[in-house]
Amino acid sequence: MLALPGGAEALRLWSAEEPDLYLLLLSLVDSCRSCDGSGSGSGDGGGGGSTGGSAGASGGGSAVGSSGGEVLEIEACQVGFRHAQVKGRQLLHNNQSVMIKGVNRHEHDPRRGKTVSLDSMVQARAVYLRFVDAT
Repeated sequence: MLALPGGAEALRLWSAEEPDLYLLLLSLVDSCRSCDGSGSGSGDGGGGGSTGGSAGASGGGSAVGSSGGEVLEIEACQVGFRHAQVKGRQLLHNNQSVMIKGVNRHEHDPRRGKTVSLDSMVQARAVYLRFVDAT
């Protein structure tokens, strides 16, 4: 179950300048153990005691307990939400335009392998310039 107070519209988007993070609590619940009453044999080890303590410490025990199952494990981590899209030929991150500068050329020739000839580099530059001029 996922609950977002205020809905998805109320989320603050993450960015490097403003890293808005949310606490995500994940719980693993075994609902079958409470159903048949035979949960006493396999869940009494050290793991059960430690998760019970962490559930109480995090405050998540009451919400998980309402589902009627036994809490096997709880994990918490911080997460952020961001929105990336391409509109037309424009890259947007959190609805802000992003300009990418530079090129990444993998130095590899189909016939020579890692040895790239000057002719191959000149030809690749010409293709790049044709693409840039077309935009």
